[in-house]
Amino acid sequence: MDRDCCNWDGPTTRLFLDLCIAEKDKFNFTNQGLTRDGWHNVQRSFKELAGARYTNKQMSNKLQALKKRYRAWKDLHNTSGPGRNKSTGGVDFDADWWDEQQTQQDAIETERLLNRVVHNLLTLTNWIFCSDPTKIGDHSCVPAV
Repeated sequence: MDRDCCNWDGPTTRLFLDLCIAEKDKFNFTNQGLTRDGWHNVQRSFKELAGARYTNKQMSNKLQALKKRYRAWKDLHNTSGPGRNKSTGGVDFDADWWDEQQTQQDAIETERLLNRVVHNLLTLTNWIFCSDPTKIGDHSCVPAV
């Protein structure tokens, strides 16, 4: 295996995270990450269970990348419109998001209504000023303003 590059598939990543969690439960974890003993235990267990040998640097890089992705997901989850309803497990939106959506829908409906009114007025004007009923709908009957 190339020591500079390693591939982390789903099951391998899951195993790595489970081993890190086990070390955290043993208090071999600080705010920065795993302690020296924690890394040693993770490396040893990882080699036994996965048959793969990664360096401390590779595992540290993977753990930092996963922490970074988690923080980005958490920030996005907490600041964007959709959230997760813990009781139903479904997607949930806050009241501000719904208000914004309703305002957008109201604007769309108002525009549709105005378009219908303008269309009806043009049709009515055409009907009033057109002497030939077969040309209703043809704008050639509408007088210039």
